Amino acid sequence: MREYFYRGQVARRISDFCKRAGCLLRESDFAAYRARVERPLSTSYRGVDAYKVGFWSQGPVLLENLNLLERFDLKAMRHNSADYIHTLVEAMKMGYADRDAYYGDPDYSRIPAALVSKEYAESGDP
Repeated sequence: MREYFYRGQVARRISDFCKRAGCLLRESDFAAYRARVERPLSTSYRGVDAYKVGFWSQGPVLLENLNLLERFDLKAMRHNSADYIHTLVEAMKMGYADRDAYYGDPDYSRIPAALVSKEYAESGDP
């Protein structure tokens, strides 16, 4: 199946479309691609383990958000109350700001792994 997609008809059709549309992908890009198996990033939120792919995606934002939100009693704020929504939005803003500032291809970027740590959530300093 991999050969059919990356070196066969599917890669050829996508490449042909990209040529016509002015995209950069070509058949050789598909043939050269190799997926890597990597250890996921993780955190725990109130006893539940959460896993996401690495900093080449925006997945770790959720882990940052969970770490930031763990110190708040969201249930006491009542679902969708002004305090609840404000707290969620502020945590999300912080996570996405870190994504914009730090995330990228780990092969070409230095990304502080501490971004998904409990200590960082408490201090705000990667």
